[in-house]
Amino acid sequence: MTTLKSIYYNYDKISGYSNAAFFFIITERGLGKTYGALVKAIKNYLKKGEWFIYLRRYKSELVKAVPHLFDAIVLNNEFPDYNFYTEANKFFIQAKEEENEKGTKIQFGEAVALSTANILKSTNFSQVGMIIFDEFLLATGVFHYLRNEVENFLDAVETIGRLRDIKVYFLGNMISLTNPYFAYFDLSLPYNSEFKSA
Repeated sequence: MTTLKSIYYNYDKISGYSNAAFFFIITERGLGKTYGALVKAIKNYLKKGEWFIYLRRYKSELVKAVPHLFDAIVLNNEFPDYNFYTEANKFFIQAKEEENEKGTKIQFGEAVALSTANILKSTNFSQVGMIIFDEFLLATGVFHYLRNEVENFLDAVETIGRLRDIKVYFLGNMISLTNPYFAYFDLSLPYNSEFKSA
C-alpha cells in the first residue's frame, strides 16, 4: 500500500531547530502555513498555557482575516473538544463540555497590526510564547512595506517578549526575495535543501 505524501506544510519538520527564535516559512500559496501555525499555537496553549499573537502589517488586513481565522480548523474538526471564538481582535477557546456555563471562554491570543504596534508598549504580554506574522512578504500592488519596518517589527517583538524566549513564525508565499527582512538579516533561500539556518 502506498502512502500519499501530504502537500501541506508540516511544522514537525522544523522542531529540530528549537534554539531558533525566528522561523521564515515560505511556500507556494495554499499549502497550509497559517493553518499549521494556528494548530501549533492551540497545542501550545493546551499543553503550556501559552498565548499567541497573530500579526499582520495593516489593520485592514486584520479586519478581513480575524473573523474567519479558525474556520478551517473548526471545519476539519481539528480540536473536536473545543470551541473557538473571535471578539474584536481577541481569540478565545472554550471546552465544549463547558459551553453552557457562563465565563468559560478563555482568552489565548490576540491580533495585532504592525503599523500600530507602537501603542502596545504598556501592554502586558507575559503569557505570549509565539508570534505568527502572516503574509510578511508583499507582492507589488496596493500595500507597501512600512517605513523602517524591520526596526518597528523588532521593537514589537521586544515589547511582547520582554527578553523572554518567544518564537516568531514569518509566513510568506513565494512572491519576491527582495524584501526588507531578507536584506536586514542577510537571508537567502536554501539551495539543494528544504532548510537553512543562519
